[in-house]
Amino acid sequence: IRKSQNSNTLRQLKAAVAVMVLLGTGWVIGVFMNIPEPSMQITLQYAFIVLNASQGIFVCLFYVILNEPVKNFWLGKLGFDVPMPVSGRPSRISNVYATNASMRKAVEEEHKYADASEFPAKSGQTENNANL
Repeated sequence: IRKSQNSNTLRQLKAAVAVMVLLGTGWVIGVFMNIPEPSMQITLQYAFIVLNASQGIFVCLFYVILNEPVKNFWLGKLGFDVPMPVSGRPSRISNVYATNASMRKAVEEEHKYADASEFPAKSGQTENNANL
């Protein structure tokens, strides 16, 4: 258990440093935008704008696209086939998604009616309206 705690702590530390670098780089450049030389000031302003505007893209890239469980979740939500894990045994997350997909399919198949008269809520609603 101790080794898994250490690896989890190290992984969290790496993620925290990555976020600090990602979010802080543009602002470090922003501090130096007051340099009096106009050509350097314009260059730093463009770098500041580009770095700060691209932060969302980098967050999406690092935390969604390169993160297998999250990527598989969104692929499943969008209706694409989710690949099985390489280890051969499904992860807990992929089991949840597979279960949700099979349950959703069963519910969709269970509630198909030929017309509105077969739909229980509609037939009860028409009886209530007739009594009014």
